[in-house]
Amino acid sequence: MKPVFIHQLICSFIITTLLTLINGIPILYNGNEPGLIILGSSNFSQIIFHQNNTFIVEFYNSWCGHCVRFAPTWKAFAKDIRHWSSVVRVAAIDCAEDSNVKLCSDYNINLFPSVRYFWHNYDFKINGQPLTTNIGNVESLRHDYLNWLHGSWSHGVPQNWPNLNYFDPGNPEELTNITKAALDRDILILVEGEKSHLGREVILDLSPFLDSVIVRRIKTGHSWLNQLNESPLLLPVILKISKDGKPVIFKRPDELGPDHRKVTVETIMSEYNLTYKEIESSSSSSKAFQERLKNQLVAPKLKPTDNIHLSDLYLSIRETLYKQIPLHKSLDSHKLQILKSFISILDDYFPFDSDSPKIFITSLSKWLSTQVHGLEMDDFTSVLDKLNQHNPFPKPQNWITCQGSEPGFRGYPCSLWLLFHTLTVNEYIKTNGEPNDHRVLYTMRDYITNFFSCAECAKHFREMSSNMESSLINPNGSILWLWRAHNIVNRRLAKDLTEDPVHPKTQYPPTSVCNTCWTSDGLRFNETQTFNFLLTRYQSDNLIGLKSHLKPSKSDFINSNPAFESYDHDFQHVGNLWTWPNVILNRMDISLCLLLYVITSCMLLTFCFILSIRKRRRKEHKFRYPMAL
Repeated sequence: MKPVFIHQLICSFIITTLLTLINGIPILYNGNEPGLIILGSSNFSQIIFHQNNTFIVEFYNSWCGHCVRFAPTWKAFAKDIRHWSSVVRVAAIDCAEDSNVKLCSDYNINLFPSVRYFWHNYDFKINGQPLTTNIGNVESLRHDYLNWLHGSWSHGVPQNWPNLNYFDPGNPEELTNITKAALDRDILILVEGEKSHLGREVILDLSPFLDSVIVRRIKTGHSWLNQLNESPLLLPVILKISKDGKPVIFKRPDELGPDHRKVTVETIMSEYNLTYKEIESSSSSSKAFQERLKNQLVAPKLKPTDNIHLSDLYLSIRETLYKQIPLHKSLDSHKLQILKSFISILDDYFPFDSDSPKIFITSLSKWLSTQVHGLEMDDFTSVLDKLNQHNPFPKPQNWITCQGSEPGFRGYPCSLWLLFHTLTVNEYIKTNGEPNDHRVLYTMRDYITNFFSCAECAKHFREMSSNMESSLINPNGSILWLWRAHNIVNRRLAKDLTEDPVHPKTQYPPTSVCNTCWTSDGLRFNETQTFNFLLTRYQSDNLIGLKSHLKPSKSDFINSNPAFESYDHDFQHVGNLWTWPNVILNRMDISLCLLLYVITSCMLLTFCFILSIRKRRRKEHKFRYPMAL
């Protein structure tokens, strides 16, 4: 075996292994986007603190639908201003990562996506400045940053920054300085209107070339411009300061074209033979991305189970208690009451399959009842840890019912729908069909509008439930209202970027699952039959418990119909996936198998390499010392 072939084999093995790992990770940014830094708890302070440039950071959640739709815009924005790096760097941090939850909470980030500005030499005295306008397109993001930068300029800026202020020829000192600078560099002045952002954009675009050319801006109407003897002066126009300090026309509007920024920059760069040196991703950013790969494994692309698995409901509760709630540094009395109500309905109506999680929730409910005026999050997380030591709460390693076809789909939002569908049904059953207060549904509305971290999702749900009370006249109102609301969300998100292509959003249940749930013409739902279907589907007897979650369901929910088709329960989507039917292996088992595979492969490759070296040496030895005839 030739050494070259060995090297190729080793490289192919490494690349294949890395690609296999990466394909199973639900992330929106991979660390290779131009101009974008990937942050994490391990490198946040190292990158952000005490730097000579500002930062624009997106705090996002990888399962948040709005974050998924916003990701292409954020990538384009980072690429668009990547040459402004002496003044600003663009970054992103995933608050869905366990290791980042505390950091996001420290910065009071509890809605996603959230964009924060950090001034140069930042040292955590403040939490960063929020975006002043709604998150929009690349241009609106760029203009919002420039407005913030202009408003903060008076705080003082580093000496290596370009001057973004208006050029004031009326100031003798400034005119003298600019005239001196013109002796060894060309000085270009861009004339623009008062509300224009073009001058600052061009100055920052050309900031890497301050040693070759200086660009300043001046407001139209300044008396200094009268020397041009042109009235009116069409905008935008670029002037050049002569050696004696007087302005001359460098480029006119008709030479700049419709895309003023792009053509202006290209014109100046061509005139002075300037080229950009692309900035490579920082090692710290790469390190943060690599850390996100450490404990992630590949998710087999399998068809999700049609039945409802209790493990998904447990995972939903864990996500809520350990990630969603802790994003708030503290809770006021109002949010504390909502949390109490949420834990209380779990205690009353969740279909626990063992004593340990039931005791955990009951104990947590009792402890919360002793908290009155508010709650510090450190106290809450501390209590969770103590309760978990004595009565461990289940920690399934994968989604089953809510498994998506690819990482990034379904998961937590899907499981939250399942959780509240299940709770409304069990509330109805346990109150003998008379849940007059509809406590579960009101608690769901309060939780989503106050704690659900996808800002757009929470907004839509708040609007949808604004007149919910009028639909809760009958005892079965909660079950039916939630079913209608879920179908409204599915209709709104159908064909959306966040939709799982393998599990398109449809009106549920389809005729193939419950033929009697539709009228004879197939155009409308029969709500009486649909209610009976939902009552059967979500009652506790038909949930698959943790110990049997790899076995087929022992009951057919609807005897007259085929097995349930998969139904996308997402608010938006998520996926932290690992399911392998008919094989009883947990994540630790799979990790050990993968580790064993890597070790044995490396040993085999090393052995082959050694054999090839020994073979080559034998040939050399034979050539040097031929056998005597």
